This record gives sequence, C-alpha cells and structure tokens, in this order.
Amino acid sequence: MRAAIPTLLFLTACATSSAGAPPVKEPPPPDEGFVTGQVEGKLDGVTQARLELVKQCYQDQLRFDPKLSGQVVIHWIIDGTGHVPSTDVESNTTNNDALAACIRGLVAGWSFPRPYGGHVEVSFPFVFSPPP
Repeated sequence: MRAAIPTLLFLTACATSSAGAPPVKEPPPPDEGFVTGQVEGKLDGVTQARLELVKQCYQDQLRFDPKLSGQVVIHWIIDGTGHVPSTDVESNTTNNDALAACIRGLVAGWSFPRPYGGHVEVSFPFVFSPPP
C-alpha cells in the first residue's frame, strides 16, 4: 500500500493539524526560503519537529549554494511495528547529494504509529525554494 496526503507543508511556517484538520498555511519568512511536501492519504507522524529537521538540512546546504532549489523525493517503507527499515532517494532535481543524504538519514530514524494491514510504502516529495 502506498500512502500519500494531499496537503501542502510549509516547513518554515506550518501549524500542526488537530483532529484531521488541514494545517494552517502561511507564507514563509522572506529570509529563510521554504520547502514543501505532498503525500496522498493519511500519514500520521510527519510532525512539525521532523519537518524542521528537514528544513535544517536545506538551510545547511543554502550556505554553499544560495540558489539551491528543486525536489528531493524520498521513498520509505513503514513496517508493521511502525519503524522505517528501508529508505531510498527516488529522485533528486536539486543535484545536491548532501541534501538528499541528510533527508534520507532523517527519515531512516523516524518511527510511526503501527500501520493497519502490514506495511506502508511512502514517496514524499520535498520541494525546496531559496529565499527571494
């Protein structure tokens, strides 16, 4: 089963949702750039704190390339216990291997609520844009 959530996540300014309500969307601060991601379905456990760590991966690489932009799609499996035994970089249009490796490493350490019916496969596109 492949999961996806139709929601836009602004990592620099996103309120966590409660009771299934969509997150509050706000534009990012002008000096931080932003990253968005989109998945369909329900994916419990992609919290603001986790997304802030992804944002940090991006901001670390912005120091070397202030115009860094593009998309990193990470594919992972959530096993029956909620752990992530497998992660892959599905695609990377940023051409920044360090950014992709940083995100992949974060996702590999995440855990989620136990999925119903076995395992879940997720492909999550993190979309990065530099500050204006």
